[in-house]
Amino acid sequence: MSRFNFREWLAAAAARIRRFFSGRYGLDPLGIFLLFVHFTIILTASPFAYRNIVVYRITAGIALIPLGFAIFRIMSKNIAARRRENARFLDITFAVRRFFLRIGSRVKNGAALAKNRIKNIRTNRYRRCPDCRAVLCFPVKKGHKGKKTAVCPRCGKKFDVVIWI
Repeated sequence: MSRFNFREWLAAAAARIRRFFSGRYGLDPLGIFLLFVHFTIILTASPFAYRNIVVYRITAGIALIPLGFAIFRIMSKNIAARRRENARFLDITFAVRRFFLRIGSRVKNGAALAKNRIKNIRTNRYRRCPDCRAVLCFPVKKGHKGKKTAVCPRCGKKFDVVIWI
C-alpha cells in the first residue's frame, strides 16, 4: 500500500480543474463587478440579520441574482456573447471613469495652482483672463508694479492687469 502524497493529489486536482475550465469564459471585469455587487449587498444587509430576519432574507435573496449571473458568465462556453456583454460594460464604465477623471484633474490642477501661488508669492502674481478664465502668471520685480496690458496666450485677448504689491 502506497503512502498518500499530498503534492501529487494537489497537482492532479489542479489538472482536473484546468480541464474543467478549458473552453469556458472565466472571470472578466464584468464578472468581478457582479461579485463586488453581491458582496456589497450582503454586507449592507448583515446588520438587519439580528433586527429583522425577513428583511435580511429578502436582501440576501436579491444578492443571489448578481452572484448567479457571475457564475453563469464564468462557466459559460458562449465566449462571443460574454465578450460582447463585457465590451458594453467597459464602454459604460469608461464613460463614468472619464467623468470622474475630469473632475479629479480639475481638483488636482486647482490644488497644484494653489500650492504654486503660495510657494511663489514673493516673485509672481496670478490673474485670470476675463474671457477664457485661463490663469496667467506675472513675474513681479522691482519697478514692474502698476497697470500693464497683457495678452492671453490661450484666446489672444488683450486686457489690463493691475499689480499692486
